[in-house]
Amino acid sequence: GALTGTAALVGLLGVVLAVLGLGLVAGAFLGAGRGLVPAAVLVGLLTWGTLAMPFDEWPEGGFGDLSASPVTPAQLAPLYTRSAGDVDIDLSRLDLSGTGGPVATEIRLGAGDVTITVPADADLTLAGAVGAGSIRYGGEVREGVDARLDASDLGADGVAGGRPLEI
Repeated sequence: GALTGTAALVGLLGVVLAVLGLGLVAGAFLGAGRGLVPAAVLVGLLTWGTLAMPFDEWPEGGFGDLSASPVTPAQLAPLYTRSAGDVDIDLSRLDLSGTGGPVATEIRLGAGDVTITVPADADLTLAGAVGAGSIRYGGEVREGVDARLDASDLGADGVAGGRPLEI
């Protein structure tokens, strides 16, 4: 079948590198072709960058910013996703009163920033991970490649009550 996505881009860059390489070899015999060196280096770096980035593991969901402010558990989506952009989920007015199971959501983002605001008295369980960058909750910060931060918090009131929030 036809190549698509990252494979097609790497294939195209490989062909361009091959043509530039042939030009450099021919230029070596003809005493010319030095002008191709910067282009070959640039295309080589682009090819390396394309191969190094795990684009096939990035979530789908389009590009651009995503904002949501659900106030009821029914309005809270089970998954918020973007390939690139900023995701801002404001749960500060989310009604967690009553009984029932946990209220859960998941956020997946390929590149960008995620900001989640939770109710001050929420009983929160957070399981956070980043491929590269930093993740913060309260005073805890994890940085680097494949950084993880898992936290449990009973909220400002310090008492378990209402429906727990899982992110």
